[in-house]
Amino acid sequence: MPKTAEPQSIQPRTSLPRVRWHQWSVVRLAAIAMVTVVVGYLTAAVLAVKSIDQLLHIVHDDSVEKAILTGMDAVKEVHKSRQEHLIQLLQYKIGAPTSLDLSKLRVILTDVNASQVMRDREWRITTSNNVNYKPIQWINKQDLGIGNHIVHFPGSAESDTFHQSEEVLQRYKVIGFELRQRIRPALITALSITLAIMCTLLMLAFTYMALRSKTRIQKLVQGFIQYAEKDDAFRFKLHWHNELGLLSRQFNRMADELDTNRSRAMGLEKLASWQTIARKMAHEIKNPLTPIQIMIGQLKRNYNGHDQEYIQLLEKAHNVILEEVTSLRRMVDDFSQFAQLPSPRFSMHDAMHCARQVVALAEETYTPHPVIYEGPKHEIIAEFDDQLMRHALHNLIKNAAEADLEASYPIILRLKEDENFLLYEVEDHGPGIPSELKMSIFEAYVTTKHTGPNPGMGLGLAICQKIVLEHGGKIGLESTPGRTIFSIWIPRVNKGALP
Repeated sequence: MPKTAEPQSIQPRTSLPRVRWHQWSVVRLAAIAMVTVVVGYLTAAVLAVKSIDQLLHIVHDDSVEKAILTGMDAVKEVHKSRQEHLIQLLQYKIGAPTSLDLSKLRVILTDVNASQVMRDREWRITTSNNVNYKPIQWINKQDLGIGNHIVHFPGSAESDTFHQSEEVLQRYKVIGFELRQRIRPALITALSITLAIMCTLLMLAFTYMALRSKTRIQKLVQGFIQYAEKDDAFRFKLHWHNELGLLSRQFNRMADELDTNRSRAMGLEKLASWQTIARKMAHEIKNPLTPIQIMIGQLKRNYNGHDQEYIQLLEKAHNVILEEVTSLRRMVDDFSQFAQLPSPRFSMHDAMHCARQVVALAEETYTPHPVIYEGPKHEIIAEFDDQLMRHALHNLIKNAAEADLEASYPIILRLKEDENFLLYEVEDHGPGIPSELKMSIFEAYVTTKHTGPNPGMGLGLAICQKIVLEHGGKIGLESTPGRTIFSIWIPRVNKGALP
């Protein structure tokens, strides 16, 4: 016989799976953000420098500055030539200015038309004994020294315009200097400081986020490993409000659904085992019943004696054996019904109509028990096996009727609905179910009716559970003395029966 490999035991992990730092999504996000910030900074800097250059070109033009300088130089040359021309005229008229008196000087200035030579400037003369200008010379742009006399030529509109041009030129140079030497470096410095601050803040924020995410991810991984290798009942008790919190909540939901499906699968597997046992028991019990019934009948018919005591004993034995055979046949029928329970065939049905049909049949079957329906009056369309669901509800109502022998309260079949599920409830006011049986009441051959007019085999609730589990639902129980409610939840849309 070939050897089979033994399953390897799962070894507990000694360390958590680790993700390298450059694989963290937070780090990658930080890198993308940093690159975006740097590219944005470079773009802003280039655009700012280009804007300043364009503004500088508009506000300060070197050709304009050169033209102003050229014009001002031309004005200076013209003014200088006029001054030299006036000196030449006066030297020709005066000669040596040492003994020149004031009246004669006035006449000479009038003769050479000094005012017109100097562009219509009005002149005036002052005399000082402390000076003697030899030869005739310009003391400054407006004052001409002739001996001990000084001829003043006050400023004209031309000189005012020249001075204004000088001021404009100075401001023009200052604007260009400010744009080139101060504003552009200051703007680049401000952008650099802003970039440094933003990068620092981003690094701090992303470092904090990375550390916090690392801690939380480690907690999630530890929880996954604990659930997979140690504790099936593990659930996250976290109150995070981000994607990791959503992941933990979805894990809890998945684990709950997995436990539900596992328990449903185990229940169906256990019921399948009981069905196999019931099928064999029905076969083994049913075979000898007919010979027993035939033989006891023959014993009764073939006795021709006159012993009255023996005749009475034979009659009594015949009746008892027939009664037990009938009981065994009823038990065999229960076994057969349980063993041959068909798989559900899903289609769209009206859940309200199904409940009303069950109530109508139960009113006639379990008189004098009043059976009433509570629930919606409109159609409730869902996907289920109508025949099997009526079978399950009928079994629950039958148990309720047999539990409340006095029929003092009505049996209520209640229907509720929501977006995803249907809920059937069967309520009775019998003595209730003992607490020690509540955990096993849905298992096969567990019953509270061992004696009485209707002793049971404990298969009715097992049949109900199998039908509900194959519908992807669940069956529950709430019981106190005087009030018992069996609840059946089934999905409105079938998601596929479990194997």
